[in-house]
Amino acid sequence: KNRVTESHILSETAKAFGIEQWPIAAIKSYVGHSISAAAADQLATSLGIWEYGVLPGITTIDHIADDVHSDNLDILMQHKQLDPLAIDAAILNSKGFGGNNASASILAPHQVSSMLEKRHGAAALTAYARANESVREIAQEYDEQSVRGLVKPTYRFGENVKGEDDVTVSASEVRIAGYDEPISLAMENPYLDPES
Repeated sequence: KNRVTESHILSETAKAFGIEQWPIAAIKSYVGHSISAAAADQLATSLGIWEYGVLPGITTIDHIADDVHSDNLDILMQHKQLDPLAIDAAILNSKGFGGNNASASILAPHQVSSMLEKRHGAAALTAYARANESVREIAQEYDEQSVRGLVKPTYRFGENVKGEDDVTVSASEVRIAGYDEPISLAMENPYLDPES
């Protein structure tokens, strides 16, 4: 049912703002329903689109269902090559269980750079870019090593976890090993009659 109502919202929004062929992708078709991480999946994909200029198509389907609203929408079934500078913003959309819908507008990196330049000046942006070069090189090297399978996952399950012997509970406070101050439980209950 979500595809019907969500596509209707997108179609009507496109009509209202004069968008003739609004490109629609579905990251979920690649990663499944990641629930709470869905927005991060969409954000990472949007940044990748601006980096590489490829809008991913919904290649897991062979047709658009008849009940999906498609007026003014370009529901991509194949990848679409595009000029990253031609897209100024992306809208991340998540329709949750119970009909709750949340959308976030994300500005393109070139838009953000333009805004920062207007606010701080070209010299400040150039200085920032120079200072950031070593960070970019380290990130690029890490990315290349990750792609080649040379980076091992960081697994920290159970590290720095307090055990049952590290917590002491009394009627007046909770003490946790490694912390000097206790958590005080001494407080007045405004709902109790002070005379009782």
